[in-house]
Amino acid sequence: MTKDNHLLGNFELTDIPLAPCGVPKIEVKFDIDMNGILIVS
Repeated sequence: MTKDNHLLGNFELTDIPLAPCGVPKIEVKFDIDMNGILIVS
């Protein structure tokens, strides 16, 4: 199944301050609109 995957791009999370494990909470949302456009927020 993964052989059919296509890399769409990448992003890098920066400037996250040091904190104990589990303290930084990062939420990334992936949506695909009616035109098939991927929206990452």
